[in-house]
This record gives sequence, C-alpha cells and structure tokens, in this order.
Amino acid sequence: MQVNFRTWLTITLIMGVVAVMCLMTGSAKDVLSDYYENPYVNDEDNSSEMEADESYELTKTELSDDVSVETSDAVIYVGTNTDTEDMVESFCTYTQKNLYTTSSVSALGSTSAGEGALLLVDGSVVSEGDSEILSVWSEAGSIVVFSQVPSDDLISSDKTLRSLMGISDIKEESTSITGVWLYEGFLLGGEAIYEADDEEDEELQDLDLNLTWYELSSGTTTYMSGRMEDEDLDNEELPPILWKSSTGTEDVYVVNADYMEGLSGMGFLSAMLYDSSDYYLYPVVNSQNFVVTPFYSATEENTSIVEEIYARDTLTLERDIIWAGVTSIVEETKARPGTYYTSRIDNSTTTEADTDALDYFFRMLRQQKGEAGICVEQYTDTDLVEKLTEDYSLLSSVLSDYVITSAYIGDMDADEALSALSESGFDNILSLVVSDGDELLSYASDDVVALSILHEADSHTYSEDILEKSIETALAYSMIRMDTYSVIYPEDEEDEWQNYYKKASSNTDTYWKDFDTFEETSPSEAAYRTRAFLTGNYDMEESTDDDGNTVLTLSITSGSTKNYFVLRTHGDEISDISGGSYEKIEDNAYLITAEGDSVVITIAEENLGFQF
Repeated sequence: MQVNFRTWLTITLIMGVVAVMCLMTGSAKDVLSDYYENPYVNDEDNSSEMEADESYELTKTELSDDVSVETSDAVIYVGTNTDTEDMVESFCTYTQKNLYTTSSVSALGSTSAGEGALLLVDGSVVSEGDSEILSVWSEAGSIVVFSQVPSDDLISSDKTLRSLMGISDIKEESTSITGVWLYEGFLLGGEAIYEADDEEDEELQDLDLNLTWYELSSGTTTYMSGRMEDEDLDNEELPPILWKSSTGTEDVYVVNADYMEGLSGMGFLSAMLYDSSDYYLYPVVNSQNFVVTPFYSATEENTSIVEEIYARDTLTLERDIIWAGVTSIVEETKARPGTYYTSRIDNSTTTEADTDALDYFFRMLRQQKGEAGICVEQYTDTDLVEKLTEDYSLLSSVLSDYVITSAYIGDMDADEALSALSESGFDNILSLVVSDGDELLSYASDDVVALSILHEADSHTYSEDILEKSIETALAYSMIRMDTYSVIYPEDEEDEWQNYYKKASSNTDTYWKDFDTFEETSPSEAAYRTRAFLTGNYDMEESTDDDGNTVLTLSITSGSTKNYFVLRTHGDEISDISGGSYEKIEDNAYLITAEGDSVVITIAEENLGFQF
C-alpha cells in the first residue's frame, strides 16, 4: 500500500505531537512533584501565628466555704477519680470553660450556679442527704451528670435520689450482658452494636459485661443499653447503660459504666451538651492523621531475619512491600501520610546509609501527598544528639531544601527531644507526635504542639471504637500509627508484614469510615490546625431574622485563615451561611469552615435554647 505525502506528513505530525505531550507530561509531573521541598510549610490555608502564651489557660478552682461557683458557664466536678478529673480538665481546656472541683457534694452548698452549668458527680462520693443538694442544682437549670452510679444501698433507700436519676427499681444487682448497644444520634458516627457473634469477634470484646440492672421511670431516654441473650425483650426492657432523666427543670444523665474515666468521656460530655439544647456549636480541629514510624530507614539491617521471612533485603522490603501497603491504605482513606525517617533503626549497625534509596522514597512520598518527619524515638541505646546529627546529615546530602517540621518521639520527654533536635540541626519543628501524652492535644513549648496517637493500626477493640467515636465527636481529631519496627524486627508471626498489614488496613478503614467529612491532614497541617484550635477565641451572638429563623454570628480570633466548628441540631437545617462554608457530616450534624474572622449561620427554625 502506497502512502501519499500528505498522509505521511499528517501521521508524522501526530506522532510528533504525542511525543511532545508525553515529554511535557513527564516534565510537569516532575515540577508538580517537586520532592525537594516540603509543600506544607508556610501554606497560607493552613497556618497559625499564635503561640502557647496566647492559648486558653484553664482556670481550676477548689470549692470551699469561702469559694463558690461564680459563672453559669462552668463545669463542676465532684469526686476523687483522677482519671475522670483529668478528662474533665482536658474537656474544659478545649471548650474554654472554667472548672471547679470538690470531693464532697456538701461543698456545693444550697445555691446553684444556675442554668447552663455542667455538674459532673462521681456517684461513689454521694452520701445520705446529698440528693437534696443535687436536686436544687437540677431544678435551677444545671445539667447533672452521674459519671458513676451511687451505691445500690443508697439508691434503694433514697427516694429523692431515685427520682433524680430516673430509677424506679433495681431489678438485679449484678447481671451479665452479651454486648453493648450504642443508639444512633448521641455520638457522631451513628449506631453501633458491640457484641461478639463469633470467635473472631471475641478478640474485639474488651468491654465490661457485668452491671447493675436498673428499671427506669417514665420520662427517661436511653442512649446506650446492654444486649441480652433473651431476644424477646423490647429495647426499653434492656439493661440501661446511659440514660437521661428529664423529671426536673434540667436534664440528669447517668452513666452505668466506666466510659467517663478516660478520654472517651469528652465525647460523652459533648454529646450531653448537644442533647440538652436545641443547637450546639463548638470548635474542633478537623484533622485525621495516618503516620508511619520508623519509616523510611535508609540502612540494610536485620538482614538474615528479613531475607528468611520476606526473601528480600530490608531496603527492598520497605520499597516494594511496606510502601505498597502504605500506598494502598492512603488511596483507600485519602490520608496524607506522615512518615518519620531515620538513618538506621539499630544504631549499632555500621552499614552505610543508602542515599539513593532515600531519594527514591521522597519522590514516592510526594506523589502520595505525604510529608516526611524525623523519628527521634530510639530502639537501641546510643547518644541521641549523635543519632539525630547523622539523620540530619543524611537528609542534607539528599534533600538540602526539605524542611522537617514534625518529629515522632514516642514516650520520650518532650523537653529532652526538643533540645536534641535543635542541637542537631532540626530547628523548624512545629509538632511532636507522642505515643502517650498527658493530654491529647497540647503545647510542648511556646511554638511546638504535641499530638497524641489515638490508635495503633494493628489494634481494634470495642472500647477503642467507642474512643474513636468519642474523640471525633468532641474534637474531629484522630491519629493512627503504623509501626514498621515490628515488621522489620518481628517477634512472632503476628508481626510479619502479611499479618500486620491485614489488620492495619482493615482497622484504619473501620475507624474512619463514618467520618469521611473530616479532612485528612499532613503533620504540618495537623500542627497548624491544632495551634489554631488551642489558641482561638470565639464569641457567639444569637438573633432572629425577619422570617423567624435563628441567626448565629461567630466572631473569631485565632491567627489562622481557617477555623473549624461542628454544629449539631435536632432536625433543623442550615439555610444560609456567609463568611464560610458547611458540609453535612450526618443527619443533624454539620462541619462549619470559617474562612474569616466572622461567620453568620442561618438556621431555618426558631431557636428555643442554645449552647456554645
């Protein structure tokens, strides 16, 4: 077949254009994926200039004969449980409420703080006659929460206490339940049934399945109950775990379990404030985080074990197996992974670090919108500054312009870690990721925030699932860590990658599947948002427009270009917003993004009572 000149020229031009486009695509990809720089540093959409001295400082006052509650917008904790008190301190810090404490109900006196106060009572310190004082506070409009129920003997003998708590009788002083049923509409994330149906689920069951079975009075609402083997029982006949009594002027909540003795309590308190009002608007972080530590390790180590298990060397394992798994999780969850590199995991290893491997990894990380940090946690005994100096030198030799802003320190002392980081050249740190912080979110220094890990990726139990729902409800925050140390240095088959990854992948999806409205963030973005959350000041005014709609006007001071809030309603919907935007989380819950110092939200029904 003969091709004329015009046809030949056309084909040649088309092939030329295709070739040029391919070259341009490759060049554009290199430009857009400029892995030599950290794209999240100095990002105007995720920045906050305010420091620790501008953050809310908790006012904690011990009640006594000479000291009384001076404001209705306060939280009062009555009890001696340190875990509950620590949780309440964090809750008050994050919601910017004054905290009063006492170990005795009698210290409350007969004069209530009035409408809006939140009175949290540890039932173990309630004694005969205290119910009269608590009733006065409830009648005056304070929200009363029993974080633990009083003794059964006191409940049986005190009619006023039973009436206040909404209890008509004690059916059984001790009963066994098969699981826990969390009803929809209390915590964010919807309904959940925590009941082991098979042997695999038994590994998830870590909740207390023994409780006192109370029969409730009319006028109560149950939000969590025990599951029973008797399937003929109606919902209202099941053993109640969390309920509300509305027999007085204000609501009384009772928690017949230990959910208030840790971080989970923050979500429960947030949900109670929402449930007891027509609208509840409150600031949140809006930050979902997936971090991998220690990763990338740039040195061949534990070679014989790694090759025996995985049939490849350590660097190839990290590149072809672990990173492929991380990428799969990232693509499924839309996470922006934070990876915390180290020159070597075993500091006694003398093998030279592979700069080419590190260079390749940074290229791959940028394509997944990830961010690199430095792993400070040590796995072998060595001088910390010496270790970090080697890490800094390695990074500088490969990516001299890449700014490291985040460090994973595990359970190390924050001051020690920050000192060593500064001495070794890492002087742009914005956040420390900690494995077990005193607080979930806090300042480690004037300009460095501490972010606590909420879950280990290979662990998922029923109590951890409740924790996730609670913290998402209170803060719209989560941090999941994948631990690659155990994969490279496995102690048993469960640590080996094929087993570890199966759990990590499934668990990460399980934790986050109900919270896809909240944004996935890199370490720098998480630091900026946490700083804005901790330092922000918010004032709210409520009014009614000409059509009878409720108008909420937020005035914001945070030093950040964006701030985030959750608005929860009871059936009413947002009809208009200016100064920001909103997205529906689930029925009756909205994520508000404030894009300036003032946001006006219009709700399409008249407001009958508001909490902020």
